[in-house]
Amino acid sequence: MKAGVWWTLDAHARVRLRRYYVDTAHAEAFADLVWATGFALHADQAEELIFIADGAAWIWRIVQQHFPRAVQIVDWYHACTYLTAVAHAAFGEETPAALAWREQQQAHLWAGRLGAVARACRALADRAPEAVHSARVYFAHNRIRMRYARFRARGLKIGSGTMESGCKQIGLQRLKIAGARWSEAGACKVAKARAAFLSGDWPQLGAPPSLCPKLPDNFCLHPPSRLPR
Repeated sequence: MKAGVWWTLDAHARVRLRRYYVDTAHAEAFADLVWATGFALHADQAEELIFIADGAAWIWRIVQQHFPRAVQIVDWYHACTYLTAVAHAAFGEETPAALAWREQQQAHLWAGRLGAVARACRALADRAPEAVHSARVYFAHNRIRMRYARFRARGLKIGSGTMESGCKQIGLQRLKIAGARWSEAGACKVAKARAAFLSGDWPQLGAPPSLCPKLPDNFCLHPPSRLPR
């Protein structure tokens, strides 16, 4: 299951509009959904468009394909999980040494000193080779997306809490309720319904046919991939 959310911020940087979208499609097909939902909300016309994601390469390919001028930011908390993995592998899980090392590197990362973080990880390569390798690859591939000091100076959010909240409400609170068993198609339908509910679109979807707008006889809706760009 893949999911995303479009949102806007008010003058006080509070989340206002939320539009969730989900599907079980592979990345190429999901890209059409990302584009179609964004197009419907005029995301391509926004003065400033920000994408916050966990760093997966397929996500950034979608962003680059359909919204190449958007600012790309790796979610702060996902980035920190790599520091936690290195700290635990090198010093032991939640030991004083691990906590101190992680805190220091998070301070460097917060301040935009990614070079210092890379050097600190490299110094632990003998003690935690796998965790260090994963962290260095992740940081190298997402370097320009982890300029947190610059992003914060511009007043940009660096966390994907809105998306994480949606995942919990769609996945944990609905699909993973006690005793539930789903087919893939059934789970996808329920997830889409839940996404519509969280987005505030349920009244329109549940409206009786008599209240729905009448479309002209020659109306035709093309698949997202064939919509005019």
